[in-house]
Amino acid sequence: MKILKYTLWTVCILVGIFLIWYFLQFPSLQRNWNTDQRMLADISINENFVEVKNARNFDYKTTDDFTPAYYDATYDITKLIRAWFIIEPFGERDGPAHTMLSFDFSDGQRIAVSAEIRKEIGESFDAVK
Repeated sequence: MKILKYTLWTVCILVGIFLIWYFLQFPSLQRNWNTDQRMLADISINENFVEVKNARNFDYKTTDDFTPAYYDATYDITKLIRAWFIIEPFGERDGPAHTMLSFDFSDGQRIAVSAEIRKEIGESFDAVK
């Protein structure tokens, strides 16, 4: 009975130490990001106008062969005519998918946005994780 009691206390202490460590971790944008995810877009809203700086517009030949390109644009939301919700499955499996929103404006402008992971150099993506 004493061994069980000490084992329970040891597990509780170890779990407590892990939880303290886990909740003391702080996110950081200052990391060695992969080239295709290095720069974040910056968005500001001023009345009916949304300004986007550093929007990504890469030329992808393959997932590993691409030419980085960025642009700045201002969108008048009173000219929004259509919004699309896009679901792109990861591979052939049903289940996890990449979701995006795409916006069409009457002046011909378009932009698509998504929330995505950012990988550091050497990391790989895993939809299950």
